[in-house]
Amino acid sequence: MQDSTLEDFFLSFGHDPETLLTIYPNPTKGSFILEINPEFLSALVVLEIYGMNGERIVKATLPYGSRKYECSLEGKPSGIYVIRIISGEKSLTRKIIKE
Repeated sequence: MQDSTLEDFFLSFGHDPETLLTIYPNPTKGSFILEINPEFLSALVVLEIYGMNGERIVKATLPYGSRKYECSLEGKPSGIYVIRIISGEKSLTRKIIKE
């Protein structure tokens, strides 16, 4: 299922896709929180973070049952990073800025 299809699906049930994944603070100086709406969670959750050149710099399996995760870009250069959350057949993609 593609992100746009997933977002259309949630909109059809009255859910704003922007509320499925919240990232704060954004921009960040290094540490940030990912908060995942429980309606998105259906299975094991995988976090991927990609750098500005498209290289995957983080791949982690997040603890099951939790919806709030502390993450870090400490030691990484300033710039725009892409965060991808995968749960079962669903995925969400958002950007974060590191100052």
